[in-house]
Amino acid sequence: VRLAIDTGASETVLTPGALRDCGLDPNSAVRHREVTTATRTEQAPVVTVPRFRALGQTVANLDVVCLSLPVALRLDGLLGLDFLGRFRVHLNLKRGVLVVQDPSPLSPYHRLTQILELARAGW
Repeated sequence: VRLAIDTGASETVLTPGALRDCGLDPNSAVRHREVTTATRTEQAPVVTVPRFRALGQTVANLDVVCLSLPVALRLDGLLGLDFLGRFRVHLNLKRGVLVVQDPSPLSPYHRLTQILELARAGW
């Protein structure tokens, strides 16, 4: 599945085809949400993805909005803040580097951050 990071999108979007490729049926969605795109407002199905994995991270039971995207984009969806906001995201455009890390207290990244902060404080 080919996704674009969209920090302007509050919710993650997948196309109907991408959902079907993942074994999910957008036509069986029980919930719908009014979505305003750059060109229109519409009612879009909301589908819960049991295990959503992107950028090396996994989120259980992520609700995604099902929308068609312009074919010219050649994308299967948009990765929104509902996913990205769960992690520490560092983007360095100059170097072309994106780092996504789990901020939980049990993650190695969090422990390393604590050690570095203590070292800076002179401990």
